[in-house]
Amino acid sequence: MNGGRSEERPASLAVRMDKGPRGTQQDHIAACKVYSGGSREITLVVQLDGMGGYAGGDVAAQIAGGHCLGKAVLALSGVGSPPVESTEWETFCADCVKAANEAVVREKAVNQGLSEAGSTIVFAAVVNRNVHLAWLGDSRAYIYRGGTMEKLTHDHSRTQELIDRRELSPDDREDHPDAGCLTKWLGTPDCFEPDTATADGNGADLLLTCSDGLHGCLSDDCLGALIADHMASVGFNPGLLAQQLVDAALYVGGQDNVSVAVLSLLGSVLPPTKRYEFAVASSSVHVSGLGRPSTEEDRHV
Repeated sequence: MNGGRSEERPASLAVRMDKGPRGTQQDHIAACKVYSGGSREITLVVQLDGMGGYAGGDVAAQIAGGHCLGKAVLALSGVGSPPVESTEWETFCADCVKAANEAVVREKAVNQGLSEAGSTIVFAAVVNRNVHLAWLGDSRAYIYRGGTMEKLTHDHSRTQELIDRRELSPDDREDHPDAGCLTKWLGTPDCFEPDTATADGNGADLLLTCSDGLHGCLSDDCLGALIADHMASVGFNPGLLAQQLVDAALYVGGQDNVSVAVLSLLGSVLPPTKRYEFAVASSSVHVSGLGRPSTEEDRHV
């Protein structure tokens, strides 16, 4: 029981966002579940952080998120055979990221106000607890397993290059003059090649994706400790955990938009009642044919 109310089973995926002290929300998350073959559950999550300031980072992120997820849903809901091997899934994810890039480039060509617009992206396809990824930029994906955070992505940033060359300590990343400078991103005519990876989620509790508004304020160890405290105190509630992480980033003085998606890897909580279900979280977004407009900053799948 919870405060005298009947217990509700938490959604298996939760999204939380806050614009923080910024004037606009340029982070964007979209997610859905596709039931391929009528039974196999495939969860798709796309995490983006728009850039280009007030001139269109939010628009770029929304366009990219919609087209990335749209391409994936249409492909997986069609008559063709979905990917099977890990390499096939990684190629699938990379192709969806490239489709998102093409959509942003097309929009920039006809809208001068978006000339500097771009976005980071992390796209995850979770199949039988295997997490397949493609990404550009410094938004991240993690799994939490055995009390520790496992980072699945590798930042495309100047500071990460310095860290890789052992010229910069990870602890000094946020104070470096090049903090926030990306080496790969969405929105270029010649699309950067996305990096890809596959992680075995068996034995893991959750998948977490986030913008740098979270991981720039809270170290991986801190994130792991917050999740461990949550697990010890309330079990596992994805929505509550996501909100706690956002609140923690703002509490320590976060100066950026913060966005988090938390997906349970412990097994499906919600029954497969639809061919697909769609959820988005942003300041305002509409994806034609897939979802309805939303001005909420919290949606569940």
